[in-house]
Amino acid sequence: MALELVWSCSGSVSGEMVNMVNPRGNTSADAINGPAWNLWKMKECLKEVGWTVVSSSDSQTTSSSDLWGSTFDETLRSSKNSKIFYNTTGGAHSWIVLAAPTGSDAAGHYLIIDYLSADFTTPSNKAQFVITKGPIGGGSTTSKPTGSADFGMHSTNSAATAQYIAFYDDYTNNTAQHRLNFHYTSNGAFMFSEAQVGKGRFTFFLSFVPLQNAHAADNFKWVLAGFDVYNNASGWSPFGGVGGGTAAPLWFESSGAITGRSHNGAVALNMAGIVPAIAPEGGAFNSNGIVFSAILTAPNASDTTYSDFPIVVVNTVNGPGEMKGRIPDITWTSTSIPNGAAAPPKATAASSYERVKHLMMWLPWVTSQSPVL
Repeated sequence: MALELVWSCSGSVSGEMVNMVNPRGNTSADAINGPAWNLWKMKECLKEVGWTVVSSSDSQTTSSSDLWGSTFDETLRSSKNSKIFYNTTGGAHSWIVLAAPTGSDAAGHYLIIDYLSADFTTPSNKAQFVITKGPIGGGSTTSKPTGSADFGMHSTNSAATAQYIAFYDDYTNNTAQHRLNFHYTSNGAFMFSEAQVGKGRFTFFLSFVPLQNAHAADNFKWVLAGFDVYNNASGWSPFGGVGGGTAAPLWFESSGAITGRSHNGAVALNMAGIVPAIAPEGGAFNSNGIVFSAILTAPNASDTTYSDFPIVVVNTVNGPGEMKGRIPDITWTSTSIPNGAAAPPKATAASSYERVKHLMMWLPWVTSQSPVL
């Protein structure tokens, strides 16, 4: 299935922004600065492609400038990074707000990265990611700014309060190297992922994309979609979500793995991606989802490839059941394809791939480099 959006991973300053080595995450002594570097680099990648910082906090003060800095500061304060300072609910912490590129389809949207977690055991590798459209304001050293149309990863249908997503895997072998990946489009869409080398899968992915085939009257077509699977020491599980393992991704509406707003922005939505179901040949229809390991275990007989299927997004909680749209360039596929497989096969060493396999999905991966997992 060809890509719909024009994705790139090449920045104007840093070159290709995939397989970026986290210089702070390969020793156990750097357990604090490793996650902080990931967040700092996410911010820098977005700035490089046209997003602009409009406000920030370093936990000691707030400003309309970038308090996280244009270079990574490894200074520690209270055993935390001094500028990118994590905390639990109610505590002073760092956050940053970036505005989507002027003139892009996403213009008017803001991304809020809030280094806050309700996890009191290991909060430093988790953060909250929130999008809002329209006016945004407020913010203090203890709370992020808010808007009238917020939606965050793992938020609820009744409120835009986000929960954390793990963006850095230090669950086991925290001396392993970490790699960060960034893809973006000129219309404002982006996708981040991270891998602790040796795990054989991404720690998480987080995408901000415009739904396709949406209703003409829908003025809020952009959504956040993603989840983490960091909390799995051996192999992987398709059940990711908040903290890894406690919520199912994408296909459960209660998971908060796809979030957005209603057509008029009035209501926060927690949506689900429909999983196509099939029946065994000759058997009764019994809703075997195609993304699960018992289905599509072998390539197609026609051309020896595996099929992929669009992710149609529905909302059934707020108001009548309704199709919200379709996620572009992220599709369901067979779990038999190895994690990290990149497609299509390259004609030459300089040729680019288009997609990479993660769990039961294809994700955009437009680069000549293979993923380092």
